[in-house]
Amino acid sequence: APDERDGLYFIVQAIRARLAKTLPPQRDEVRPGHKTLATQAKRVLAELCDISVELAAVLVGDERGDDARPLPAWFLVEIARDLPRLAHHVAAARN
Repeated sequence: APDERDGLYFIVQAIRARLAKTLPPQRDEVRPGHKTLATQAKRVLAELCDISVELAAVLVGDERGDDARPLPAWFLVEIARDLPRLAHHVAAARN
């Protein structure tokens, strides 16, 4: 529903902002809490792909503007590597 989509868009933006703010830019700076956050975000992304690919793209896409914060490259590489496995796990959990 359109009203639910607006709420979901807001949540996706909030998750993306949290990731950009919290995850360190360099892989060697990652702490256990960062790993937990990254793992949770990848699971959310896998589930989000089933709901809306457009919103999933918002989560990992580039932000524009003066105050835009990019997601760390190491995190984007992990997404590319792990997303197929996570998508399979999400689908199996639903069945």
